[in-house]
Amino acid sequence: MTEYHADGGHTIYNYNTSSGDDPMQPIAVYGLGEPCDAQTPNYPAAPRPYNEKAGRLLQEIVMGADGSQKQITLYDETFERQAEEVPGLIYTTTSGGTPFITWYQLYLYKLTEQKVTTYLYDQNDASKRVETIATTRYDSERHNMSTSQTTEVNDGTLRQEFSYPNEFTRSTQITESSRTTYESDLQSNLDAFNQATSSCNFNSSCWYTAFKEREREDLEERAVYAQRNVNERNQAITNLNSDYNAAGDSYQAVINLVANTQIGQPLETVSYHDGLFLESRYTEYEDKGTSRCEGLSEVYPSQSFLLQTDVPLNANQFSALVVSNNDLVKDTDYVLDASMRYENGRMVELTPRSGIPTSYVWGYDNKLPVARVDNSGYDPVTTLVDLASLQNMDGDNLRSELDGLRSLTNALVTTYTYDPLWGMTSQTDPAGMTMFYEYDALGRLYLIKDLNQSILQRVTYYYGQEGSTEP
Repeated sequence: MTEYHADGGHTIYNYNTSSGDDPMQPIAVYGLGEPCDAQTPNYPAAPRPYNEKAGRLLQEIVMGADGSQKQITLYDETFERQAEEVPGLIYTTTSGGTPFITWYQLYLYKLTEQKVTTYLYDQNDASKRVETIATTRYDSERHNMSTSQTTEVNDGTLRQEFSYPNEFTRSTQITESSRTTYESDLQSNLDAFNQATSSCNFNSSCWYTAFKEREREDLEERAVYAQRNVNERNQAITNLNSDYNAAGDSYQAVINLVANTQIGQPLETVSYHDGLFLESRYTEYEDKGTSRCEGLSEVYPSQSFLLQTDVPLNANQFSALVVSNNDLVKDTDYVLDASMRYENGRMVELTPRSGIPTSYVWGYDNKLPVARVDNSGYDPVTTLVDLASLQNMDGDNLRSELDGLRSLTNALVTTYTYDPLWGMTSQTDPAGMTMFYEYDALGRLYLIKDLNQSILQRVTYYYGQEGSTEP
């Protein structure tokens, strides 16, 4: 795929389109007395082998308008085959009644590593380039998020390590012993199948009977495994509830993050340079104790902490986040970097280290920000507007309601209106000057007007003809 740029350059994207190695290794039985060899078509055909790398981005090449290479990025990914296999069998007959059988296996794969190599070329000397290699690892048994990223640059190696909420609670997944038992039982079924088919030769009925017996036994093992999974999951929830009741506030919030499956953002990110500690960031969460969805607690970020050093430290001089005495314990050198306040699922106040807060008002059924108030906390804001009424306001009515915020002393107020299907329709800056935005029938920005409805900017879209190299 090629993406053309307005400056005359373009970017080429190359994807993996090969079928790759066949991970299924099908065993084919072609009918009584027929040979099974490389020249005999696989009939009936097994499903196309699953290639975990198919469709993945392999290469990205950025070209300048003069045809020179500006940047090349190469992607190399490693997948790990999971232990569980999915057996399958296709059985059919010809018009003459001759039976044909194909037996095959499918496997599941997990991404374990992504290596991205970037070459940035000197535009004055094409023979010179800067190479950067970034390797991302996915090592956790509890989730599929990245656990570390290592970047090799000219002045050394940068490494980031990520810790997620469900790494600090008791596991809600099935135990390793249960998985091992299940995999052992499936292997026993496979061994029995191999034994039963060892003398089948080209007897299709023999293969079919053996496969159906293995299928039945595998289904039984899966049913037992599923029930064991349910039982252990219920016990894990009981354990989490017990831990929650004994936990401190910050740890209670993390337990509810796991219960809500809100596990996608790291709690702590630690950065190293050539093995020496550089900085770390930790986000603390607050359990609001209310529930907009039955059975789920509202858990939001409440504080962000930063630990930076003037001189890199030995790794053992930093204490990573741990659970101790039923609460989260962070390094004592962390300092508060920002605090956040959420209401009804939206951030309404952000106070950085400087101590100067910024507040946000939400409208359109609490879906879009309609005001930003710099240098004011959220509580004074709520006394000047009717938050419930403005949810159903738009246009002039909404702008008029929000103008009440401009009476706040020393505050800078910016307000917005929208067409929820297209985008922002007006913006009024702290000086009270309003800009209007209009869209065409395709939802693209078309006109920008001032407060007198005079056109300040008109946006025109051009498309190249089919087969043209122009953007």
